[in-house]
Amino acid sequence: MELKPVLVHALGRSGTTFLMRLLASHPSIVAHERYPLEFPPFRSLAFPSDTEALRILEAKRWRFDSDEELLYRPLAEQRYPTETGIQRIYAKIAEEQGKSSPRYFAEKCLPDADIPGAMKRFPDLHVITLLRDPRDIFVSARAFNEKRGVKAFAEKFAETDEDVVLYNRQRYVALLRNYAGSPNRTIVKYEDLITESGEVLRRLFGWLDIDASAETSRHALTRARQLEDGRHITSQSMAASVGRWRTEMPEPVLELHRRHFGDILTDLGYPSA
Repeated sequence: MELKPVLVHALGRSGTTFLMRLLASHPSIVAHERYPLEFPPFRSLAFPSDTEALRILEAKRWRFDSDEELLYRPLAEQRYPTETGIQRIYAKIAEEQGKSSPRYFAEKCLPDADIPGAMKRFPDLHVITLLRDPRDIFVSARAFNEKRGVKAFAEKFAETDEDVVLYNRQRYVALLRNYAGSPNRTIVKYEDLITESGEVLRRLFGWLDIDASAETSRHALTRARQLEDGRHITSQSMAASVGRWRTEMPEPVLELHRRHFGDILTDLGYPSA
């Protein structure tokens, strides 16, 4: 059984766990489902400079049958997982989950991951980029930081609101430059994922050339929603997190987005106002 990797790549982290749950609810896709679904053996192999992935693995938080033999002992001996080891790990997880003939395993990766480089090294890699209106990303990240009393996300690298906007702009420009319409890359809009989940799911399953029937998609969606608690971390619901910039973003910050994002919003299919 040779499983192909699928990476969920997002410029913001909102919606990534829900998308991972949707993927993992398909009988042809395997994922380690311990919340927040950030099991990273392939990520650590695909992005060697991602020290966070290796640190997460070395913390030994993950549990599945024969985890010491398949993951922790080899990790201690060779530091990084191997492709063969990753296949064995996901085959064991698939067996535990009762998935007899899966075709893919799915993991998350960081927003600044070198996706083009990974796709050159792993020709079978499929990448789903979860895109969100940058204004909502700004508002959501700010609300998270204020709620937790921390400086996370772009604010770790920025001193001013304009610095944050410019940092986010750089990532969107890089996405548009590197996307290049590869058949193994696709974009899902966060807004569509939340408001048109069934349609998005059928499209994704069809893109992966696995069962995209209404019944399978409906089952995956029902299961994923049951596993979610229905609350967005900084808004009343996931639905309420769509377009929140319209009521929550101060005018000076909105003006910064107008100035620095310009046609990028239009190129991405988002309204300018």
